[in-house]
Amino acid sequence: MNLNPLINLLASAIHLYIWILIAWLVLSWLIYFRVVNQFQPLVRKLSEVLNKLTDPPLKPLRRLQLKTLGDLGGLDLSPILLVLLLYFINDILYTYFYHYGS
Repeated sequence: MNLNPLINLLASAIHLYIWILIAWLVLSWLIYFRVVNQFQPLVRKLSEVLNKLTDPPLKPLRRLQLKTLGDLGGLDLSPILLVLLLYFINDILYTYFYHYGS
């Protein structure tokens, strides 16, 4: 089997980004349910960093969700869709480069 380090790097970046999305989700829930204080400097800075990392790919998915499904009463499905899309891309990478490339 010919292992491609570039594909492994891309797959690792995809998995890291999924963990960043999960951290963003957990922190946003903790802030929403007032488990952590959003005005505490560490929480505020962490929230800003996670928002800057996750907002660019989530904004188009949110617009797509609003256009196709309409208003769901505040329910945001875009993170779930993004995680599924990232896993799909990861599977495509491994299938194409390892299954068909060998």
